[in-house]
Amino acid sequence: TNQGCDLVAVFDAETKLAIRYVNVGAAPAIEAPHMVKVSPDRKNWYVSFLGGTKFQKFDASTDNLVTSLDIGFGSWNTFSISSDSKTAYIVDWSANGTIVIADLVTMTEKQRYQGSGLLLEPHGSCIKKSDTSLYITAQKGNFIYKIDVRKHRTC
Repeated sequence: TNQGCDLVAVFDAETKLAIRYVNVGAAPAIEAPHMVKVSPDRKNWYVSFLGGTKFQKFDASTDNLVTSLDIGFGSWNTFSISSDSKTAYIVDWSANGTIVIADLVTMTEKQRYQGSGLLLEPHGSCIKKSDTSLYITAQKGNFIYKIDVRKHRTC
């Protein structure tokens, strides 16, 4: 990602050279794209923003924007995608952090974990291969959050 100008660079796999740039974001102001991930089924790629309200879905074969999900303002720094490519777990790296569980098929919010002192500066995220547990690192401290996400999976 190119955080200073709301672009995502696409690289040629053989030459390792940037071959094009994709405009991302929705606001006139810079939203600072932070993480890009391709879904396990390789049909779409997604981007989160440090200074915005959107989580965006792009077509992996055309790099065209498919749709955006408004998740509210936050420092949306990392996210994990379920093995079936149907659910994303999006992390807001704030003092009182938030995790949004999004349905990637309908691009709607399914659940939100937040509250005073519930998540203190959550940062890195990883979903277990069995899609049963979400692990979130704390930016400050020596602990990891573990969330049972089985009841939030898309059917």
